[in-house]
Amino acid sequence: MSLIHTCRLTRVNPFAYLLALANHPEEVKARPSAWLPWNYPKPETTAAPDHDPPGQPA
Repeated sequence: MSLIHTCRLTRVNPFAYLLALANHPEEVKARPSAWLPWNYPKPETTAAPDHDPPGQPA
């Protein structure tokens, strides 16, 4: 439960995270700190922003 709660606090999908750990045991064993929830890569958002960034011409 602690690991699941930590995933939620760091905005990581707990199921996807645990599945990734189970699917990559050698990588986790080699570099465990890279697989902590707060270091786990999050999917990039592909949605375009609703507005132009400040200072950019319209």
